[in-house]
Amino acid sequence: MSWSRVWSRANNPDAYVVQVGFGGFDQGYGAALLSDGTLLSWGNSTMVAGHADPGTTMVVADHVVELAPNFYGVSYLRRSDSPTATGHELWGYGPANYALGNGREPVLVDTDVISFQSGMGFNFWMRLAEDGSFDGVYGRGYNAQGAVGLNSSGTPQTGESTRRLIQFP
Repeated sequence: MSWSRVWSRANNPDAYVVQVGFGGFDQGYGAALLSDGTLLSWGNSTMVAGHADPGTTMVVADHVVELAPNFYGVSYLRRSDSPTATGHELWGYGPANYALGNGREPVLVDTDVISFQSGMGFNFWMRLAEDGSFDGVYGRGYNAQGAVGLNSSGTPQTGESTRRLIQFP
């Protein structure tokens, strides 16, 4: 039976595919979000830690509410386990370049995230403070043209893979 038949609504009404995407340019892996919040990955087994067989799917995460594959990796919002959270957890994985996770193992990038968007090697997200007020817009990733903001001298901070608050003029 083909993969698409296994995860269709007709064959698996409790966990069917609601979104798919590729996991990185020229990297050879993909991701799918199921209706029950499970995140699957398949393809190039060297791109996801613990994934031994590229021909089979692997569960990467649970409680996922939004998936955003991008040019260099996969990012996703996961429902927080914390009862005091004001938003979701932002996670990422992919090749060790400018993916949110900056590596094969999915990593927590930020908490209390309410919205995010992936670009070509970079990501933006909005987060809330503990009191529920707006905390700011953050970014991480490849920044050759200044999409993730400028450094103190007013030029793009290139090759950046750290989280930073985006300052607006």
